[in-house]
Amino acid sequence: MIEKFLQLLDQIRVCHWQTKIYGNHVALGDYYYKASKLIDHFIEVAAGYKYNIQFDLGVIHISNCSELDLFSYLDEFCNWLSTETFRSTLDNIRQEILAETYKLKYLLELA
Repeated sequence: MIEKFLQLLDQIRVCHWQTKIYGNHVALGDYYYKASKLIDHFIEVAAGYKYNIQFDLGVIHISNCSELDLFSYLDEFCNWLSTETFRSTLDNIRQEILAETYKLKYLLELA
């Protein structure tokens, strides 16, 4: 779980830095800020529940945005997060992360 969240945040940050489209730059930066806060909140609440958080991190793969289909990447992340089962409080935070991700996809489509 931690690895997926860290990979998402790192990948978004790289795309934020590499984009040449101002609207995408702003949307990716806003998403990074919001998702980072939500993920931090999620992990801290999970730790409070004594949820089994695995910190055995493997290699986190990050791609250049020019080599990445960002929409497919975000779809895969949403699918992964949607299939996980959490306590109700964690589920609420998960829904906020998903909402911000779907919003990002919409904003990137506008560019």
